[in-house]
Amino acid sequence: MSGGTVDPGPTPFQTGSVKGNVYRFLTWEQDSACDNCADRWSKRVVVAVVLERTAPGGTRAYQEIQGNAGNPDAGLSNCPTGSSGCTNPGGTDETPWTFWLTDTPCSFDTRQLPPGDHLNHNTLGICENGLHTGSTAGAPDLMFTQAAQCVNGGCDQPQPQYDYATDVEPAQNPGQDTGLQEKIPANAVSGNQGCPDDPSSPSGLGGTPYFYLHKWLSPMVPSGFDITLSGTGELDLWTQTVDGAVHGGRICAWLFVRSGTTDTYAVNADAPGGHTAFIYAQSSWPSNAWTEIHVPLHLSSLPGLTSGSRLGLILGVERGGTLPGDGLQFMYDEPSFDSRLEINTRSLLPIF
Repeated sequence: MSGGTVDPGPTPFQTGSVKGNVYRFLTWEQDSACDNCADRWSKRVVVAVVLERTAPGGTRAYQEIQGNAGNPDAGLSNCPTGSSGCTNPGGTDETPWTFWLTDTPCSFDTRQLPPGDHLNHNTLGICENGLHTGSTAGAPDLMFTQAAQCVNGGCDQPQPQYDYATDVEPAQNPGQDTGLQEKIPANAVSGNQGCPDDPSSPSGLGGTPYFYLHKWLSPMVPSGFDITLSGTGELDLWTQTVDGAVHGGRICAWLFVRSGTTDTYAVNADAPGGHTAFIYAQSSWPSNAWTEIHVPLHLSSLPGLTSGSRLGLILGVERGGTLPGDGLQFMYDEPSFDSRLEINTRSLLPIF
């Protein structure tokens, strides 16, 4: 394009009781990956939407969506022989591939609206198992590339918060908990700080491992894509203690690629010894409100994603760092509490 202009705003807008202003601006940054450009500078377009505070909705959580539009002349010939989807290899820019955690079994290809309060999903099987609760291994839940949408009159209305595990209830105020409640193991689990290196068959979980480990899988990668992960990312979770109890917390997270029925785990590049668990701990876990935590991910030894494979996430609560608490709870699949996995890549990404 040439001769284009950007109106910086602010441009006011209103839809129902939701109103605010839109701002637009450009930034310039160097693009060292563009070997055959007239110069090595690229433009970044930023659109900022600032919502005014409303009585029904209160202050809304900040959200950010990013994406890069590739320059068709940006040295694509530098792709390795045989690759089908890389863009600007060796460049400095990375694209965050974002997956929002949902309450939908991965036997579906798209997010479904949460049906309301329900028993804990047993997510320790494969997608073809479909939804199961209780001791039967069922489909992992879906992590999807689109965030939850507002319902019940729009985003200016309070959104429903459901209980995703009515069979894991606190002793006090059992009807007031929402989200997913994950228990701590009954006994100590061997591994890295109490997080097992093989979450597919950990000891110490007794006969109800689905109360301690929860799995999510992305949609299946379509044909024609060869996705290489850059090795960095972040897991953002909305969490708090169960029943407002005051104690510490430690969680374990695992990333893996599922090809067929085989799971290959990422190695935590920050943990000596080749451990697979990514660990996050606080001496005082959030207890009086849903609070967002940020788990940095520096991974190695994770294969790329090709046709038919899926990216996976497992979440568990570690015993020693959470005692005397009985577990922690997590909220997701709700517009204001958008728990999500962001993983960086330079590859061309599919649209699910």
